[in-house]
Amino acid sequence: MSSLNGNDLFGSGPHTIEVGGRSLRHASHQQPGADGQRVTALGRTPREIEQSGTLLADGPDGLTAQLDAIEEALGDPPAALIDQHGRQWDHVIMMRFSPKHVRRIGLRLGVDYRVTYEQVNA
Repeated sequence: MSSLNGNDLFGSGPHTIEVGGRSLRHASHQQPGADGQRVTALGRTPREIEQSGTLLADGPDGLTAQLDAIEEALGDPPAALIDQHGRQWDHVIMMRFSPKHVRRIGLRLGVDYRVTYEQVNA
């Protein structure tokens, strides 16, 4: 089961977390009297982590409570994200939460969503 800062915000339905790679920030500049370019390393970019899934609830109040709790977590200080495989990603900030339209799934209500996190200072 995944969690953010110890909170099970997305456990009501299925979800997946995809962890992206990192890049090197750099500056390229010409070196007079030398062949090629000089590259200066400026640190690493944040790692982008994408989560997608479906929130499920028995009624509108339960779904609203879940959506409100997730929106409250937007912009919180960096925290630990545990993915669906139990791997911990430290220094993660939730940057974007994009819910879709509410729909009926059997007897329950569901909302598909996408979350974007950034892993900073790691």
